[in-house]
Amino acid sequence: MKTKRELNYLGLIFILIATLSSIYSCQKNDSSEITADVIISSSSVNNPVIIDTIVQQDYPLHIITGQKEFDWENAEFIPLPSTQNPIPVPWSDRARRNFSEDIRYDYKKEDGWLMYYCSFSDELNPPVKTFMLYNKYRGILRFYYFFTGTGIENVSDYNIFSNDIMSMGSHASMSPILNFAHQNIIDVNKNSTHCVTIEPEILSDSTWFAWEYELAFDKDIYNQDPNTFLLNIGYGMLKKIALSINGIQLDDLNARIRFTDGTYQYGDSYNGNANIIIYGKNDINQMSNILSGSDLTLINQIYDQQSFNNILNGSVNYNYLGEIQWNANLAITTQPNGVGLPGGGQSFVISGANNYVMQGLGSFYNKPLGIFYLNRKPKVSYSKINSGNHQFQYELNVNSVEYIINPSVLDFADIKNISQNLVATENKELIENNSRAKLYIGQKLLSNIELTIQGVRVSFDVVPKNGSKPVHIVKVFQADIETSK
Repeated sequence: MKTKRELNYLGLIFILIATLSSIYSCQKNDSSEITADVIISSSSVNNPVIIDTIVQQDYPLHIITGQKEFDWENAEFIPLPSTQNPIPVPWSDRARRNFSEDIRYDYKKEDGWLMYYCSFSDELNPPVKTFMLYNKYRGILRFYYFFTGTGIENVSDYNIFSNDIMSMGSHASMSPILNFAHQNIIDVNKNSTHCVTIEPEILSDSTWFAWEYELAFDKDIYNQDPNTFLLNIGYGMLKKIALSINGIQLDDLNARIRFTDGTYQYGDSYNGNANIIIYGKNDINQMSNILSGSDLTLINQIYDQQSFNNILNGSVNYNYLGEIQWNANLAITTQPNGVGLPGGGQSFVISGANNYVMQGLGSFYNKPLGIFYLNRKPKVSYSKINSGNHQFQYELNVNSVEYIINPSVLDFADIKNISQNLVATENKELIENNSRAKLYIGQKLLSNIELTIQGVRVSFDVVPKNGSKPVHIVKVFQADIETSK
């Protein structure tokens, strides 16, 4: 049995422990509330490193008999055999469309568009009704697909249109061509070979669909042919069980959503990062209920003020045309009985390769796709200073950012205003509380707390030599962090 003195002694110990615990708890709570105080600086001298050892090579086109490059700018109808019912061009008032109004009239040659591939002809009648335009200033390949609905019952029961692009052949895993489309923060040491986009909306037949992918330049394209390197597109219809973006439950959404660093198949469940594809003001209005007020303000500034500072992934020209990809959280589950549409699994050649050996429809363009890529991962130095309020220092090694420019682009445009900066956030995630995290962008960052370096943001203008509007391109690449002792 303990004496009174012993009990008093134990009581003092308990009080001391409780007091220390309270102090520790307060200190912990106070430290968790510390926010970043970041000093940002960038050099006004910018001498980018451009790899100029790539020798351009032009292979002859391979166009089969009956394949025709129709005048899409002035045509009212798609070329078809006389026995077929006429199909108006996708942007016509006569056409039924299931794509963004922001890209409806974005197809002009003066803005960089050219005919890449076409299965329509007054001599040919392939089962797949599609043509592709390529934008040589933006590095964008756009697909127009006419869904006839033939043989598919109850089309209106499906409420998600799914499309994907895949690289095929022995060279596919060694090519960065799909990295811009698929990866949120681009890793030059990891190549994507598959990218999936969904469009949550009620489907209908006799309707035009349109979607696009921004492609990266592959410096090894000249050594390829259809036996080693092809692209494949597929499309299907899904039935949604549940869909939410940024925690908001949705029935439908007239916008495109891109899975990042992930794929999706019929019946899967997915909960993770995604990108919303935004083409302009109409798309912004469609998404006003799922984006935070701060995100909407930033996105509107892009189109209203040509303010590109908050873009992490985009290709927009100064005529308010083009796309940006905006970070979001996606949760989706679909039924396993999805339906593939005619044309699923359709392969086509990649221009710039030696496609003269191709069997079947060829491309009307023989230059490489994409505008640029980086030669290696950029390097960032990290050090901790033992004095002062800003102890954590991050600095970009500017000379480690090595650009590989598609040489064919330099035939018709100049690359100007190249800029490269660190992108950092307080925490790991780019999405916090259903909003884009605050970004710290600069070549050198001094902070009172440790930051997460998301990557190196590179941007530049593609300035057409014919006087057309310049295009502003932005991408973020993963970096190697080197600790300074």
